[in-house]
Amino acid sequence: MCEQFSNELAELCKLVGVRCEAYQSSAYHKRCLVQIGEIWYVVDPTNNGVKNCKAVDYAAERDRYKNEYFASEEAQKLQEQLDMGEKAQKGEITWREYFHYLFPDYTDEQIQSQLGMSYEEYGNLWK
Repeated sequence: MCEQFSNELAELCKLVGVRCEAYQSSAYHKRCLVQIGEIWYVVDPTNNGVKNCKAVDYAAERDRYKNEYFASEEAQKLQEQLDMGEKAQKGEITWREYFHYLFPDYTDEQIQSQLGMSYEEYGNLWK
């Protein structure tokens, strides 16, 4: 819902000549940056009536979530998983090694049951 309201507010602002940009403010939320004069404000059109217009540094606020997220442990773990997947696709590691990296407590039988195929069959999907 917040995405649709933020995008709509951004479009309405543009129609009346006000600079406005909807942006991702967290993993599950979108807000708007609105420029009035020389000052940028963060505006949350789904904030249930709570006063939320506050002056911000445009670039810092626009990139705040992205910068916080990519510095997080969660993002680092996800990047490691993506890197391991690329190594498996390139043949630098086996698909068995890849899946045991992702699921270290699972047996081969459990992993292949979840895949619905053998490691070899899975690897053939990437050829």
